[in-house]
Amino acid sequence: MAMAIGLGASALVLSVPSVGAAQGEPPPDDAIIDRFTAAFPDRDQLSAPRTTREELDRLTRLNPDRGDEVEAILRAYGQCLFPAAQSATLAMFREVARELGTARLNRLIRFYEGEDYRTFASIYIRHQAGEAISAADNAILARIVTDYPLMDFYQIFEPATRRMRESETYRPVLVRCSNELAAELAAQGLRIR
Repeated sequence: MAMAIGLGASALVLSVPSVGAAQGEPPPDDAIIDRFTAAFPDRDQLSAPRTTREELDRLTRLNPDRGDEVEAILRAYGQCLFPAAQSATLAMFREVARELGTARLNRLIRFYEGEDYRTFASIYIRHQAGEAISAADNAILARIVTDYPLMDFYQIFEPATRRMRESETYRPVLVRCSNELAAELAAQGLRIR
């Protein structure tokens, strides 16, 4: 959810060209990168396998009275994938942080640790619930997007996420865990369609 809040709402407000780290700027050191990953809200949820409530409900409808079995199998899938997903996500965050550079990374840390993030998230959550963004809220979002490098983060984060999903360390684990999930559902005689 943090990713959507941190990135989605900014896309509603403003689009700016992508820029890499400033020329001659030293890359951020490990301490700053660690502070950034600690400040990013719900970062562990980014690593969590995307077994949604909808998928659980769908499989349970197809397999009445076997919801506990379905849930156990989906939980095992999550346990299979989580270590690789967590490791790949952390590596991806470090890559993004290095590309942003020290100055923008420090501004993002201030954003996620400060009141502006809570304000931003509140507006975004209300908007996701169907509430129109007021002129006052739009002005607040515009100020926040101007004050912090959210669009730069988004423009670096999106391709880094795609590279992570296709990486040689993550993709094979995803395929193996998905195959194990399918095999276990079949072995238990559970319908998937």
